Amino acid sequence: MHPMRRQDRMMSREDSIQFLKESSFGVLAMSDGNEPYAIPLNHFLDGDTLYFHAATEGRKNNILSGNPRVTFVVSEFSGFKDTDSELLCSLGAFFRSVICTGHARYIADAAEKARIVTALTRHLVRDLDVKAPDVTPEQVGRVTILAVDIESISGKACLPV
Repeated sequence: MHPMRRQDRMMSREDSIQFLKESSFGVLAMSDGNEPYAIPLNHFLDGDTLYFHAATEGRKNNILSGNPRVTFVVSEFSGFKDTDSELLCSLGAFFRSVICTGHARYIADAAEKARIVTALTRHLVRDLDVKAPDVTPEQVGRVTILAVDIESISGKACLPV
């Protein structure tokens, strides 16, 4: 990774991981030869591994079969800072963002896929009054689970004091 220009905004690894755990939506970026390709996806973090529910066919799978190197980004915009100036360049924003890189791989084991789908579903509905039942290995036959083991992570934030 390139060094961060604003070192005063750098998040610790622990805070970056925590933000990934709190969030459930981000953008997965891939490289299709010389063409970038990015897609929004729900995610679940378990340890240092990101998990995604994916379709069994499509451009993403075609790209990853040739180049499994990916970047995943989550971000949160929390509003603008107060300023006395009317100059647009003096505006500042409150935000958090995390960028991680790694290699994508597919989970083949049905029991592991069922565990991940159950955890992902519970993560996504955690703020709702919904009981997400356990998913069984028999139910994940046509489900694709993509895993990305985080190799590098970088977080940046400017939060209200």
